[in-house]
Amino acid sequence: PRVLEEDVAPPAPPASPETDGGDDDDAAAPAPAVADDKDGAAVAALLQARKKTYEAATGVARVRLGFRLEATRRQLAGVAGFSEAQIDGCFEDGTAPGRPKACRETPAGFPRGFANARARTCWLSALAQALWHDPGFRAAFDAALATTETREATKPPPPRSPAAKVDALIRCWAAFHKDEGILKADALAEAFGDVADPASGYGDAAEAYCALRSALDQSDSIELREVGNGLRYAPPTPTERAPSFADVWRDLGPVFDLEGGTLVAFDLQWPPLDAPSVRALVLACGEAPDGYALSSLICYHHSTRHYVVFVRVDGSFLYFNDLHHDAAHQHLSLDAVSALCGDRFLQPRLALHGRAV
Repeated sequence: PRVLEEDVAPPAPPASPETDGGDDDDAAAPAPAVADDKDGAAVAALLQARKKTYEAATGVARVRLGFRLEATRRQLAGVAGFSEAQIDGCFEDGTAPGRPKACRETPAGFPRGFANARARTCWLSALAQALWHDPGFRAAFDAALATTETREATKPPPPRSPAAKVDALIRCWAAFHKDEGILKADALAEAFGDVADPASGYGDAAEAYCALRSALDQSDSIELREVGNGLRYAPPTPTERAPSFADVWRDLGPVFDLEGGTLVAFDLQWPPLDAPSVRALVLACGEAPDGYALSSLICYHHSTRHYVVFVRVDGSFLYFNDLHHDAAHQHLSLDAVSALCGDRFLQPRLALHGRAV
């Protein structure tokens, strides 16, 4: 994949309109959390800054900034869940839009999503959805819980300890099995707090996966240690072009003991990419060796520091975004996932290959 081009990917909201001249590489700049921008003032400032820069430009620069402005609008709607009316108000006169108005409740007939009231637990809810929807891991974890009684399940463990992480996943699992009510990642956020940024509470989905793997390995339960042993991990080296996952499996398999894993996570540490490169990387992740298939794809939106996840269910992919429910983008083919990710700059961060069923 190509490295991000500034005229394609919109950057994070600036601290003030004056900071956004359109020439700096601000795609990696920190964006305010939704919880920290209660009235949407930063969103309004972003659109007004883009509008002023666009109106002042001429020629090719104006065309380029027009595409950039439109991409920003699409992502505010598709990722954060602002309505067209809210975005139009920001764009016309700088009116702060307030909270996103998109549907946060999961409609009947769809698998449940997580609540994320403070907009800081997406890294954990995305991972939990990936684990729950992988048939191999789900069966192994259910079997382990059914055949053993562990210290983690019977005694409150020390905060943020390995046992606390396992206990939090067990409680999350019980909520999944109830098949009713709102899913929350609060217990996971507390247990995994030691791998999150202490100031913001934000964490990385790949680090959470590795922390869970380590916690299961240290469990009192032999069965849970076996579950942990089935979680494999490998960090492919970023390349200029979309990698061949056949080559990735061949080269990294012996080094990281990938063969035989229940779930194999590839940590995709690419810098921010442009839209064509995001699409190419998504399609590359779909390549798996015999006996495995792409189980889920956890993606990261750099501009808002937000994680989403696509999970395979019955041959197609469901899309989970814990900021809002997107009913229009469900039961997707991998090609459709690739197109959506490119359109919204949802860059693959963790590709999980599971046992083919």
